[in-house]
Amino acid sequence: EEGHSSGYSSDNSIDVGPSYASGSPSLSARELPGLTGLTRRRVSARRKRKSMKALSIDVDNNLYPRTPTASGSTRLQKALNPKEPEFKIYRNTDLPVHLRRHLIVCLIGKVSLVHLERFISRLWRRRSGHKRNIPVVAVHRSFPDDFQQQMGRYRGSLYLLEGGSHSIYTLQKAQFKSASSIVLLAMEEWQNQEDLDAKALFTVMTLDQLLPENSST
Repeated sequence: EEGHSSGYSSDNSIDVGPSYASGSPSLSARELPGLTGLTRRRVSARRKRKSMKALSIDVDNNLYPRTPTASGSTRLQKALNPKEPEFKIYRNTDLPVHLRRHLIVCLIGKVSLVHLERFISRLWRRRSGHKRNIPVVAVHRSFPDDFQQQMGRYRGSLYLLEGGSHSIYTLQKAQFKSASSIVLLAMEEWQNQEDLDAKALFTVMTLDQLLPENSST
């Protein structure tokens, strides 16, 4: 009789013991005869809390998995970082993007290609109020074959357009009407400097003809 009464206390509560506290299956009212209504409600409430907790964990893992899958991570990366246009030399074709407030650099002479990288590196120095690089369209009559690979690290901010800087067709491809500025970078070896000034002058005259007096460029 003493052994039978050790499982019950005077206030009708149940001593479930350490096995129940450690996470063993909960006891039902049918398994423990003589439970009062209050005790049944306690057991039912505990079982309900465990069920809700398991459901919450399952929902969290389905909606917000702690370890994202490779495909999910790739989709998120593509959404945050849209695919940039292919970096290449554009010959007789339009640029892949519509630019506004960009800079057009008209390169005249072979030596000007050497100084292009120095020019844009100074242009893209960190300044207050500039959160991203100003897009640059570099125009040259004939880019070297390895120039694309040499300037590939500026993909997304630099566009190489092949053509004469004094050509209306080329300037239209460079979207000169929406540009903020047009810069002439004329440099050549001393033995080829005879027509350098003439090419630069023709470029300026072409721009004066194309741009209206009230143009912001």
